[in-house]
Amino acid sequence: MSFLQEIDFQDIFLNEVPRIEHHIDLIPRVALPNRPIYRSKSNETKEIQKQVNNLLSKGYVRESMSPCVVTILLVPKNDGT
Repeated sequence: MSFLQEIDFQDIFLNEVPRIEHHIDLIPRVALPNRPIYRSKSNETKEIQKQVNNLLSKGYVRESMSPCVVTILLVPKNDGT
């Protein structure tokens, strides 16, 4: 969303995202469906870290102690960034 769109619609967005506490009940003795981490190029790794740090600083995500990984897919915007 562009900056101008954010200004037009700021009254419908929350200032803060409510914190949600949850847990996942695991089945005993069942292996987690964990996949190997995909390698990424150094510039992709830097961008991923930048985006994650941004989300962490805003409180949208938090660190996890989970042994599972999540695949990240970088997709360029229409403007090439």
